[in-house]
Amino acid sequence: KNSKSMQFVARQADFDQLVADFLAEHGDSGADQYLEQAVTEVTDTLNESNYDLSGLFVYKNKKEFELKFSFESRCRTIENCLTSDHADVNFVFCIQGMLHILKNESLQSLQGIFRIIEGRNLLSTLVTLFCKTKSSDDEDSKDSNEIEKDDSDDDEDVDESLALQRLALMEIILLICKSGKQFFRNWSLHIAMPEEAMVRLCKIFDDEMTDTRMMKSMLDFFWIACTQCEENKVFLLHHSLLDLLELCRKVNKKDEDILSKIDRLVNACNY
Repeated sequence: KNSKSMQFVARQADFDQLVADFLAEHGDSGADQYLEQAVTEVTDTLNESNYDLSGLFVYKNKKEFELKFSFESRCRTIENCLTSDHADVNFVFCIQGMLHILKNESLQSLQGIFRIIEGRNLLSTLVTLFCKTKSSDDEDSKDSNEIEKDDSDDDEDVDESLALQRLALMEIILLICKSGKQFFRNWSLHIAMPEEAMVRLCKIFDDEMTDTRMMKSMLDFFWIACTQCEENKVFLLHHSLLDLLELCRKVNKKDEDILSKIDRLVNACNY
């Protein structure tokens, strides 16, 4: 996955640079007509050279051109967070921006955005990042692979901030999952999660069982993961998902929405 993601980023960068060079030569990158002409000429030239254009975000106007660069800059922020023990200062704005784009852009624009999401393997990156965030009372808070809070921060404020980050990340993950099957060329490859991620997700589910917002989001994700990939279901069942669901049922016995989501997931696991 990582190798293919790097290849996609390189091919998209090649395409973008050729379009930018064309626009620079014509001195008016702000006009849709020049951008459309640039895309057409670059596409034709690359096709003649048997260059692989499959999966690229081929924008058709200035708005799509700007949207593409806006979304990719947020992708880079997300990816950079994976290599750091401390979240990027722009991280919160980044995920808010991603949410806004995924919720508000047109179907045509989202087709291009999902090319980027698929090409950069963003779903896996977001799930990994979701698993890295933690609250101050996590048992393995010393784990260097998790995003750490500053010791000088107030624990409650940090925990609430991290909880909101987790919820926003899961909302993005769910938005991608709900449309991925429609837009991805190979959705089954991307919804399949490594066992390590499933282990961590089960632990988070166990730790956050009193957070009704998190429970509803994670139950939705587990249901999608189980119903769209048999291997995910095997991993989750192996790591005691059914026991966790029964515990969640007891903890949230007065929340009809959570109980309904638990029943749906149990049925999917037993199918």
